[in-house]
Amino acid sequence: MPEGSLGRAYLAFVESEKISPQGIREASKSEWCLEPADTELAFIQSRMRDTHDVWHAATGYRGDVLGEVGLLAFMLAQNGRPASRSLCLQPS
Repeated sequence: MPEGSLGRAYLAFVESEKISPQGIREASKSEWCLEPADTELAFIQSRMRDTHDVWHAATGYRGDVLGEVGLLAFMLAQNGRPASRSLCLQPS
């Protein structure tokens, strides 16, 4: 990947966090995470899971707790997802 590219930033992120896309997919499988019956919803969920770390690379937020909260706050500003809101904001 060329220096200064998103690909290089993503590679640096996964190497520094010692993770892989396949590892993330395997880690997301559990008995309490049900696969949606709707194939379009399943596609959206898979895409969000698979691109999560690309957002880390794009924003520069690490994979630690502070970095995850920072990324959730960024995502909240981008798409207003209720899950991001509930994890980032204090209750009123």
